[in-house]
Amino acid sequence: MLDHIMIKVKDWKRAKAYYETTLKHLDYELFWDSDNAGGFQGSDAPHGRIYIRQDENPGRIHFAIAAPSADAVKAYYAAALANGGTDNGAPGHRAHYGPEGVGTFVIDLDNNNIEVVSH
Repeated sequence: MLDHIMIKVKDWKRAKAYYETTLKHLDYELFWDSDNAGGFQGSDAPHGRIYIRQDENPGRIHFAIAAPSADAVKAYYAAALANGGTDNGAPGHRAHYGPEGVGTFVIDLDNNNIEVVSH
């Protein structure tokens, strides 16, 4: 079970607005906010937390967030693109996720590859 991940971004305030808008579709809410960092958690808190911290030189990461449904995957994708994310794989069936698996990939504002999947 994933405990948490840390994403480094160039601008916390900009990233906060992006992630608040996109992660709400996956049942994540902001639970901690400071001048240059913050954290989001879902209903299974404290596991699966996403921490975001401002850093002068963020490095690209890839991670996957579990979605409660295929509709949530699609809603996340639409919100991500509407808020400055870049398509890296539109929502659709992914056979390697299983017979009902749906996933999407979006590049966030700091060039991180965010995957969202519903099994």
